[in-house]
Amino acid sequence: NSYTFYNDLPGTFAELARAGGHQVEVQMVANGGWGFTDHVESADTLAAIQSKEWDYVVLQERSIDPAVPYSGTNFMYPTARVLVQYIRNVGAKPVFFVTWGHKHGEPDMGIPNYVTMQAWIDQGYLAIAQELSVTLAPVGTAWYIAQKDPATPELWQEDGSHPTAAGSYL
Repeated sequence: NSYTFYNDLPGTFAELARAGGHQVEVQMVANGGWGFTDHVESADTLAAIQSKEWDYVVLQERSIDPAVPYSGTNFMYPTARVLVQYIRNVGAKPVFFVTWGHKHGEPDMGIPNYVTMQAWIDQGYLAIAQELSVTLAPVGTAWYIAQKDPATPELWQEDGSHPTAAGSYL
């Protein structure tokens, strides 16, 4: 969703890979606020997965869903199972992009602060990744470590959720 299309994360990744001497091809299907459920129902997502012989397909759930047990159990996990099977059926390897917590948590949803939200996001992704034997890209862990260093540039935009250019680069 927007965590992926802000600052063109796939393009940033491709530039970094090419700078390191690696040729990569990227494609993005990302719409603001979309989660796994939306992608399971999207002809565009399914067509993109089938469009090439991908090595990897990276999946990123909406920021809040992995941190809320009801959302994980009822929405994220069932649709993750479908997407992972679909990806494997075309010969690619699924990867879960473990997002970062909101800068101030999500108090209205019972998530009091960033540290708690990050822990719950990590747990939410880890549970389904273990069940399905899916690789994790621990982006949220990198944020957690980086934001502790006072020399780290601001990672969150003013909304406390979306990445700055530095956040996307990280």
